[in-house]
Amino acid sequence: MPRQRVRREVDLATGEVFEVQTSAEFWLPEGYRLRADTRRGGPEARVEFSVPRMLHGDNRLPASPEDVVRVVQKVHSDLSNRLTWMCPAEDLEVVRVDLARDFEAVDGAAALLRDLFDERGLRSGNVAYGAPSGGVQTLERPTTRWRGRLYDRHAHYMHKARGQARDEMLALAAADRGVVRFELELKGEEARRRGIDRVTDLLTAPLRAVAEEYFYGRCRFGRVVAGPRLQLQAGLDALLAAKLKGKTTAIIGQLLLDAYGFEPTAHAKTADEYRGHATRAGLTPGDLLRADRRAVRLDFARGTVVPVPSG
Repeated sequence: MPRQRVRREVDLATGEVFEVQTSAEFWLPEGYRLRADTRRGGPEARVEFSVPRMLHGDNRLPASPEDVVRVVQKVHSDLSNRLTWMCPAEDLEVVRVDLARDFEAVDGAAALLRDLFDERGLRSGNVAYGAPSGGVQTLERPTTRWRGRLYDRHAHYMHKARGQARDEMLALAAADRGVVRFELELKGEEARRRGIDRVTDLLTAPLRAVAEEYFYGRCRFGRVVAGPRLQLQAGLDALLAAKLKGKTTAIIGQLLLDAYGFEPTAHAKTADEYRGHATRAGLTPGDLLRADRRAVRLDFARGTVVPVPSG
């Protein structure tokens, strides 16, 4: 395999330096990555690929368990002239599985994710990646065995809308406006704890129930958050107190444009300046949309945001 990794070690008795091969990988012409290593004590090989990308060209639409099994069988067949398989496709071991759930009609996703960042997962990290217009675009709860991620699909594609892919990414962003995706990545050991060991287990394991359990219990993404009027009032007070030489109206205008997905009317540098002032005041575009909304939460079963009755 052309790409190999080695580790240098020294024999303390003789001073001899020698190399130990740790892994090797190769991108096959069919588009799969073949990797070999000894991480678990003996030589192993794994084939890595994205089932949704093979089916649709991107990961916008998740694959069903039946799709996964069918694609694995195809990969197994495609590579049978290059590899000597030790088992049928259905018995291949799963070393990682990603489960996804989309939430639709989510207004003010950046502000919602910002509020959820103030919560904490169960024995996990808490990482946020900011949205260009303020707030949070991606929220992660990582551990060594699993990772939960919640992110704004519209902002995700808008961030990638540049160069030759600009028109394609803008079209995808428009299609996913208001969509927030939950992704759960289970690594091998954690997947086995949930009954997912071999490829064929994907057809019988309660995948939806597993994803829902982590969403609520581990990641705590279903916690109640609010878009209170007080947040908007505090932000406006901060802008007025900053005495920004008459720019307050323009800053609010830019927030409204961002909230509804319109292109800036000001120069890009000026628009970024307005967004910066808003961020420092603690305001996001979502705050304008959610100013009078009651407390809300993401509902896994319904796949959307639902209001929470007071009291």
